[in-house]
Amino acid sequence: MPPQPSRLLFAALLLAHPLAQAADAASEWQCTPKADGQGWDCRPAPVNDGPYRLPPLPSTSDATPVSGPKPTMNRKGEPLHASATEASPAVVAAARTPVDPASLDWVPRASLAEGQAANPCCSGAYIDPLANLPKESNAPDESPLKVAADSGQLEENRERFVLTGGIALEQGYRQARADKAEVLRADDQVILEGNVVLREPNLLIRADRAQINTANNTGYADNVYFVVHDEHIRGDADRLTIEGEGVYQLDGSGYTTCEPGDAFWDFEAGEIHIDQNTGIGTAKDAVLHLQTVPVAYVPYVQFPIDDRRMTGVLWPHIGHSSRSGFEIGVPYYLNLAPNYDATLTPRYIDSRGTMLEVETRYQTPVDEWRLGMAYLNSDKQYRDDQIDRNVSEKLSATPPEPITWQDYDVDAEKRWLINLDERGNLGSGWRSRIDYTRVSDDEYFRDLDTVSIEARRQTHLTQTGMLNWTSNVWSFTASVEDHQTLGENSKEQYALLPHLELLKTASGESFRPDWLFLADYSFFDSDTQIRGQRMYAEPGVTFPMRWNAGYIIPTVKLRHVNYVLNDSNENGVVYDYTPLTWVPPGPAPIMTWPGDPDFTRPKAGSEITGTPSATVPMASLDAGLFFERDMQWNDRS
Repeated sequence: MPPQPSRLLFAALLLAHPLAQAADAASEWQCTPKADGQGWDCRPAPVNDGPYRLPPLPSTSDATPVSGPKPTMNRKGEPLHASATEASPAVVAAARTPVDPASLDWVPRASLAEGQAANPCCSGAYIDPLANLPKESNAPDESPLKVAADSGQLEENRERFVLTGGIALEQGYRQARADKAEVLRADDQVILEGNVVLREPNLLIRADRAQINTANNTGYADNVYFVVHDEHIRGDADRLTIEGEGVYQLDGSGYTTCEPGDAFWDFEAGEIHIDQNTGIGTAKDAVLHLQTVPVAYVPYVQFPIDDRRMTGVLWPHIGHSSRSGFEIGVPYYLNLAPNYDATLTPRYIDSRGTMLEVETRYQTPVDEWRLGMAYLNSDKQYRDDQIDRNVSEKLSATPPEPITWQDYDVDAEKRWLINLDERGNLGSGWRSRIDYTRVSDDEYFRDLDTVSIEARRQTHLTQTGMLNWTSNVWSFTASVEDHQTLGENSKEQYALLPHLELLKTASGESFRPDWLFLADYSFFDSDTQIRGQRMYAEPGVTFPMRWNAGYIIPTVKLRHVNYVLNDSNENGVVYDYTPLTWVPPGPAPIMTWPGDPDFTRPKAGSEITGTPSATVPMASLDAGLFFERDMQWNDRS
């Protein structure tokens, strides 16, 4: 779609008022009676050139007629949409003349100045001559109107005011150029003809002709080109119509991010209707082209034009891979309430089947929640991969094992993903965080990507929850952390169930003793590795001394760590034990551990004992000097 209309279509502001104001102020011009006594010849004082002035545009000899019917054919000779034509006799619009890339502010890479970057995929960039113009100090509503022209004519009764030759209008950061301007005060009409240029920072509009009704801010511009510099967008339209305050229509419109003369891709629509009052745009007969070949057609689509959200279909996801074949996903956005919404994405994957992705977002005054889920009921390709794996393992065995019907009796797996994210600021220094991701199997991310869910492929999927409190010098954190390890060759990560930390930092005051403290408790859990608890404490004292020229900070601490280890033998070897079982020897069941017969409890003095601990003192001296002062060197600061 075209760029933000609130910036693209400021033509109403440029065209509806400046020349009308000029006509009202015509008595300030230097005017002399015409020799035939019919009207006056007026010539304004030239506008002072500034650093952001544009060069005057050359005049044209073949001016467009002041009035005429609306075109019924676009620049390609195709009929415009029915709503874009009028009942007047059909007039075929002349094909739009290709513009010089320089007239669209295009600068080749070799000509770019220092600090001007080109798009990595292009041979140049759109350089805005108003890029450094401060907008706040040049607001149009607070700036005087400046008008310059080669000549001007004010007819009798001041009802018709005509400017010709190199017309330039400026009001703050907004500028307009044309070869001819005409103000019909009785009809409330302003007409610009010939090389019409409308400009503001990050936006350029060119047109052959524009006509505005100053009474109701309606009008149109023909054969329009536009450039949005920062977004690297250029586009065009057969006609831009201003239907009312904030309501616009573009007929025969298209846009692309490719450089001038190259349209690897472009998006065209027979009709685009934009309503800034509702924040909604609609496009009819929209077509996406790749190398001039149409690849997608949408007869009708709605889209937001500002930050307001709206329910509707989002752009589809289309892809192809060697493992899954062709796939397509069509997201549907639901704007349920100001503080929560949802996105439903049905997907069809040729080699696997149909799946559904759902993502919801929810906001409260203290936190934000996001929940994403994906579900594929029966993965045909995954079932075939499992059968191939079973057969391959038997054939590669020494000696090869016989293949039976059980090797082919594999159910198509149900595959799923869940992702939960929460970020909270509970007030009074309290914060919360939840990050939980889990998938159905190790190969989920290898086979399936995500369209609308913010989940990344990782070797270890994080599953954490955290609650934190912070004051000026104190902080407390309680958290739990686990991981889902993906892949047979990936090492299992420890789970922290839980992890507690209490920290006291220095107050920052100088020349007075300050005490420090850190206490940390963790329980490390694992199914295949040594499990245990760790207690860590670090009390200390510091005496910071700070001056303008430097600082000295001596610190003394005592560090103590203690472990309580479980399920290890004297060599630190871990065995794969059988599960716990209940054996009812009497009225109440008791729990026994069959275990491995070689398992022994750790012995004192062995490599890994049951409760290893250590206590060590620590001292540090942190000092520094600041070699910084104001100096003069060769008359420079």
